Amino acid sequence: MNCSTYFSIDSQFTHQRRAIPILNIFHNIALRAITLQLCLLYLSSSLAKITGPLWQKGTAIYYVLKSSAFSNPLWSSVLSSNYFLITLSSYLVVALQGSFIFLIWSKWFRLPVIFSLMLMHVFIGYQMGLVRFSNATIAGLLLLIPDKIYFGIYSLVGRIVGSK
Repeated sequence: MNCSTYFSIDSQFTHQRRAIPILNIFHNIALRAITLQLCLLYLSSSLAKITGPLWQKGTAIYYVLKSSAFSNPLWSSVLSSNYFLITLSSYLVVALQGSFIFLIWSKWFRLPVIFSLMLMHVFIGYQMGLVRFSNATIAGLLLLIPDKIYFGIYSLVGRIVGSK
């Protein structure tokens, strides 16, 4: 993939951005392969959760928060005390992961699904200590955000920095 075309350090020194058709084809194939890999990741994860009794009851996140191996003790007691939130978040995780394979292809739901999953992975990384997994998955999700969103953020940051 050619992910350094616009926002990398070397792109600031190279002002020529020639479109080479064969490289575009390889880039698009690689992007689709990453999308399909993420679809398989979330589909298999949601299917495993659907068959698990703790996820069916909506108590899986409660037990994760109470686990000493996969929990940040600073927030565990606060987060695990709200049973409604625990149940709701358990079901939302399964629904979000299961619907990813369908919603990622929709132009209306693509960004909300990506940002919701990124928020979920930030929580997993912080609360459960699975930082490398979360970072790798967030990096994969960042590749699925359209270029026009990055250009919008880039110009907004440029206007904010330029106005000071």
